[in-house]
Amino acid sequence: MISTKRTLSGFGTESVFICPNCGHNVTLASAGSGGVYLGAALIATGAIGLIMGVSKGLSRGELIFLVVIFLLFSSPSLLEAFKRQRYPVTGTREMDENEAAASGAGPTDPLQKGIVWMDGFGFIKGVLGIFGFIVLWFAFWAAVGLIKDFFF
Repeated sequence: MISTKRTLSGFGTESVFICPNCGHNVTLASAGSGGVYLGAALIATGAIGLIMGVSKGLSRGELIFLVVIFLLFSSPSLLEAFKRQRYPVTGTREMDENEAAASGAGPTDPLQKGIVWMDGFGFIKGVLGIFGFIVLWFAFWAAVGLIKDFFF
């Protein structure tokens, strides 16, 4: 499968790939966005499980409910991962003059720049990236709290 076109769509990028042998087209989302979606599903399911299980623990029905919620939240990223396994990306292609000139421009919106940057990660780095962001967020607010306690 060789990439023919790449577009920004919502909160990710989609690339159209074509098989050089049979001409079959397939549209795949980036692996980084799938990892981010899976990480968000893990966090959301963990938060729901924590809220439900803090006082008395989780019953069997609540555990089944959490598994169903996790499958519901993670189904887009898991389906995309299965699609990537079915259609492995191999080979490269040369850019034409228009693509070479446009490749340096990139998006101007800061949100889209962040999306393109995160899409460069692989699936595992996307999952770990969202947890790393949360750790950095908590570290920032812990530092703000320490500064407030010591200096004000």
